[in-house]
Amino acid sequence: YAADVTYGTGTEFGFDYLRDQLVRLRAPRDQPGDRFTRNLLGAPALDLSAVCQRGLVHTVVDEIDSILIDDATTPLVISQRSAEFHPAPEPFWVARDLAGRLQEGRDFVCGPRKNEIRLTPDGHGRVQAPDLPVPWARLKRPWVSYVENALRARHRIQRDVAYLVREGKVVIIDEATGRTRPDSSWREGLHQAVEAECGLPLSAESETVASISRQRFYRLYESVTGMSGTALPSAGEFWEVFRLPVQTIPRHRPSQATRLPDRVFTSESAKFRAVVEDIGERHRLGQPVLVGSRTIRNSELISGMLGEVRIPHRLLNAREDAGEAAVVAVAGQAGAVTIATHMAGRGTHIGLGEGVAALGGLHVICLEMEESSRIDLQLIGRAARQGEPGSAQLFLGAGDHLLLHHDPDAAARLAATGGDAAGEVPAADWIPVFARAQRRAESARHAERLWLLQRDRWLSETKLRIA
Repeated sequence: YAADVTYGTGTEFGFDYLRDQLVRLRAPRDQPGDRFTRNLLGAPALDLSAVCQRGLVHTVVDEIDSILIDDATTPLVISQRSAEFHPAPEPFWVARDLAGRLQEGRDFVCGPRKNEIRLTPDGHGRVQAPDLPVPWARLKRPWVSYVENALRARHRIQRDVAYLVREGKVVIIDEATGRTRPDSSWREGLHQAVEAECGLPLSAESETVASISRQRFYRLYESVTGMSGTALPSAGEFWEVFRLPVQTIPRHRPSQATRLPDRVFTSESAKFRAVVEDIGERHRLGQPVLVGSRTIRNSELISGMLGEVRIPHRLLNAREDAGEAAVVAVAGQAGAVTIATHMAGRGTHIGLGEGVAALGGLHVICLEMEESSRIDLQLIGRAARQGEPGSAQLFLGAGDHLLLHHDPDAAARLAATGGDAAGEVPAADWIPVFARAQRRAESARHAERLWLLQRDRWLSETKLRIA
């Protein structure tokens, strides 16, 4: 930080800021007259040598929409734990067993916000039943919160989507990048609820010692600027929260991208069969294919189906992340087939091999529509870069996460629709339905980001009043 320009990750800058605040907080506070006495006696000032940042003046943020918007619902938190294992695991086990007996609709409902679950009046009655073996003396928080976390772990937080189990531990997967975050954990007992759902030993809960939302951290800078290929769809939020206008820069070279018509299927199996058939046809022609998957599960399903028809391919996800650079380096070669999660999305450049441009360039297959249109655009943008040819196509189905969570009635109607022999239906009838579900998801995420920003502002003001 002594240099004029410091390059690094946004999260590390944020954590260094929090560490500096802890240093200042733990330093002895001046009492009235202390500064005058030190000056009079020539005594040294308070020792703040451990503070590393010189101040937050100007920042240039690469992929600014990912940092300020996609990551906004994950605050920066410094925490500590006093032991390896939880000293009171019994409430989590009881809550897990009870969650398995509660019924959605009757006992609880899932809200529009991420991981939101609310008990109904009937559910509250069952949770508070006097015959339940609740270890009341071992509770750290209200009993209802244990049950709600157990329900989230069972119904909302999916294994191999939000996390994976590695060496007996729950490891969180970053939703935006598809990469693991081994040093992160969910708060307020949610991480332990997930461990209980997986039948793992319960780790000790972390105690938060400092936190800040990403929006508030970047608002501390005197000046903020950045760049991204997908900032324009969020221009309104950039101005609303950060007072940042979005300026469009013309392309360096004319685009040769081809967006093929979306295809819609009545079931996941029908969709995956069509995907494998399309990959096979392009592979025989020698055109490289990148298949983008939202989840580890789907990437491994497609990998297994390709293996059955003997199509060579490479798999890249949070579980199969060894040699990532080597996989990306050959993904644009003739005949290459790569299945990847978001790890091969934003910021990944896939160069074309010799003769590939004449074959149509890299073809990108999106296995589903994401909750943010910007994430779709990032994956599609792996093809046809720097004026090269390339193409992309979305394969959608009734079992897609977007439809199941944001328009379940439409998902049920699509599943009951009589498609053709391959299970495909006219896309024109259903693309508006998927687009509407995506807008609902984006609206819910936007509301969640604003709520977090307001909460962070309130906490800051409360701390100042207390101090």
